[in-house]
Parts: sequence; structure tokens; C-alpha cells
Amino acid sequence: MEPTYEPIPRNRVLALDPLSRGFGFVVLEDGPLQLVDWGVRYCSKRKAEACSRAVRRMLGEFAPTALVLERAAAARSLRAFALEGFLGGIADALADSAADLRAYSRSDVRRVFAASGAVTKAQIAKVLVSRFPELRAKEPRERKLWESEDTRMAIFDALAFALTHLASGDG
Repeated sequence: MEPTYEPIPRNRVLALDPLSRGFGFVVLEDGPLQLVDWGVRYCSKRKAEACSRAVRRMLGEFAPTALVLERAAAARSLRAFALEGFLGGIADALADSAADLRAYSRSDVRRVFAASGAVTKAQIAKVLVSRFPELRAKEPRERKLWESEDTRMAIFDALAFALTHLASGDG
């Protein structure tokens, strides 16, 4: 008689962080905590459905149990407008998904990383690189006040939101 094995129940989180021309993403699995995939997807502004198609493909490929985003209502006004626009653009992809949609504020993220002494996005990125060394090549250098944020920071923002979700116990 062959032994039967029960699959290990896992939470798989897809976290997205919108950019002006696409989004950063991470796919994170717990039990044990493992980074499955990460990167930045660029979507053409001329094709409104481009981001929606990209998100739909990712939902199909990774079959997440949760989709995590920044809470638009808690964001600053311009960021809130961008988040709402992104959500509106991917609404049809989300409607077809079985994943739970979760949203967290930046203050939720700071609370999770407070124990590490990380408050700023750059400090949080350093904590994340120490936990996930495979991201070291993607870590943006600390920016000067007058510089635009590196698009790769969206990967770290998405990962911070994913870890906030897992720490919240909602997943």
C-alpha cells in the first residue's frame, strides 16, 4: 500500500504596487516563508486593458489566496487618485479571481517594521534585503530629496504590504 500525502496548506499572497506606467509585484508564500516571484510589469498607457491582462495572467499563474494592495483611502491625495485609477483598471481581472482582496495603509506597514527600527521606505527595503537576499540586486540606492523614486522600489513596497498582510493574521 502506497502512503498518501496531504498537501501542505499554504497561503500565497500576490501583492501589487502601482506605478505611473505599470506595477511592482511580489508573490510570497508562507509555511515556510518563501519569495516565489517578483518584479516590475510595464503596461502601456495607450492600452487601458494592458495592466488588467497582466494582473489576470498573474492571478491564473500563481493562484494566490490573497491579493494585497495599499489602501487608497489612507494614501495621500495624489497617491489615492492613482490607486483608485489602478483598481478601476484591473477591476474586471479582480472580479474573476477567487483571491481575497486586502488593503493596508503605510502606517500599518510601519507598525509591522517598527520592531526592526525601520520607518522609511529605504530602511524597510534594507530590512527586506536582509530577510530575502535574492532581492539584493534589485535594491535601489537611497535617493536624494530632488530625485524621483526608483521604479524598483515598487517591488519592496509590494513585499512590505505582503508581509503586513501575513503579520495581520488576515491570511
